[in-house]
Amino acid sequence: MKVSLNGSIIENEEAAIRAETDGLFYGAGCFETFKSYRGKFLHLDRHLHRLNDAVSYLTGQKAGFFTEEQVRLEITELLKANQLSEDHARIRIQVSLGERGGYSLPDANEPSFITLITSDEVALKAAGPLRLVSVNTTVVPSSCRPTQLKLSNMMHYRQAAIEAKAKGADDALMLTVRDEVAETSIANIFWEKNGTIFTPSATCDILPGITRSILIQMGSESGNRIKEGAFSGSDIEQASQIWICNSLKELVWVSSLNGRPYPTDTPLRHDLLQKFEGYKKEKMA
Repeated sequence: MKVSLNGSIIENEEAAIRAETDGLFYGAGCFETFKSYRGKFLHLDRHLHRLNDAVSYLTGQKAGFFTEEQVRLEITELLKANQLSEDHARIRIQVSLGERGGYSLPDANEPSFITLITSDEVALKAAGPLRLVSVNTTVVPSSCRPTQLKLSNMMHYRQAAIEAKAKGADDALMLTVRDEVAETSIANIFWEKNGTIFTPSATCDILPGITRSILIQMGSESGNRIKEGAFSGSDIEQASQIWICNSLKELVWVSSLNGRPYPTDTPLRHDLLQKFEGYKKEKMA
């Protein structure tokens, strides 16, 4: 597999950076992960806006570091090099601080960061139903880190996923430190009860994903009742159906939560999937 390191396409095993960097020492970096639909993307601009915001947070500068034209060109060249131009592929843009500054911000005049773009093939069919389980690891409060950014230091998500797998589940249901439903280790979460669709609000220390915003927009335009807020674990357990979403898996229904089964073949599921496919066809570019 070939990767793009600071704009140059090289073999994966040849990619190397200095060991003494804040990116390695402190996890001082950020990333975006999304799909290439045969060389087209769904809201690439939103992903890059969030990436630029994250780099600004890490460097203390407010400049736009990545342009859509530049990134699209680099991804297109990488897809071609990996023979993925006509396939569905996973794209990850990883940015790490290349300086060794300890706890200080990088030099304001010359911020140094390393950009790595990778691509690999993803399955065309939708992911199967998931088993969720509650875990002890909570999300990190927004008072401690900007939850709206995809920062590299995400050990709490990793630990939650490890806990879930140890319990025989596919993913973890994570709560806030206030015992409110937040998200899973990899996705935002929705559920339906009595005709209303529920999802945790941004006050629940979630990463408010791009696919999440699409579902809220689609639901509102279709006349669905959508309620964002703070909910307890018992609230979601009383749901009629549950699903998660992110930019790679898109929409995936949950077959069980803490051993309790939930339906995965429902009229709402088919309706949302159909609407999401229509949205993609309209918005992909």
